[in-house]
Amino acid sequence: MVSSAIEQEQAILATSVRVTDEAITVDLDDGRTISVPTAWYPRLLHANHKERANYEIDAVGVAWPDVEADFSVRALLLGRKSGESSESFNFWLANRNSGRQATVEDFLQHRKRQKQSGTRSGLGEVEDFLQRLPIYRHKHPLSQKLCREVVKFAFARYGLMPKTTGSGHLQFDSFLHVETVASRYASLTINLIGRPADYEKIPAVRNLLVKPRPGQVRLRLSNVDQLDVLFQAIEQSHRIAEKRRTGKGKA
Repeated sequence: MVSSAIEQEQAILATSVRVTDEAITVDLDDGRTISVPTAWYPRLLHANHKERANYEIDAVGVAWPDVEADFSVRALLLGRKSGESSESFNFWLANRNSGRQATVEDFLQHRKRQKQSGTRSGLGEVEDFLQRLPIYRHKHPLSQKLCREVVKFAFARYGLMPKTTGSGHLQFDSFLHVETVASRYASLTINLIGRPADYEKIPAVRNLLVKPRPGQVRLRLSNVDQLDVLFQAIEQSHRIAEKRRTGKGKA
């Protein structure tokens, strides 16, 4: 019975795909439609409209050749996120931001050179940065983990390392502020720009909202399962900041 169920699952094919900044939606030939956060597949999160529209469907799943991203229908049904390592993704993103298209072979050569020279990856720099902050070391272990994941996301997504404010908080440009006050409580507070209404399209974001400050949206996390929602909110805050810079958004 188990073998039959697996064979039936593997026989399900994708028929069409839609990718937005918020979600990847896949229509299956058995009539179902599956949707997952685009943040689960970072390369697609960074892809432009043309790259997202150029996909190929085969007997296994869906692939985007322009950004070398793919997933199987089976992985989608099981709720699996991208299996790409953060080191591989960061290498791809750094090259992309520099106008270069990095391949798997390029990454393998990069790792080989790193191993030979003994240099550390960018995420190693993130960890070193956090460990040098006394206020970070005195936080609750869960708060440390949440803070670390936010810093890693900002580094991988935007190539940004935070600056410390006079109060010891972490500031990423104008759109992301992390409160790092030492606390025994297992939570982390994030300040974004805009109004709560700007974030209402993000599922479950209301569960994270706390009393805002003027011109800010404040979110409080208490477990790692909320990170996906937070990352979508950070993306929205970044979009608002970009619109303001180009004069297309409310000042």
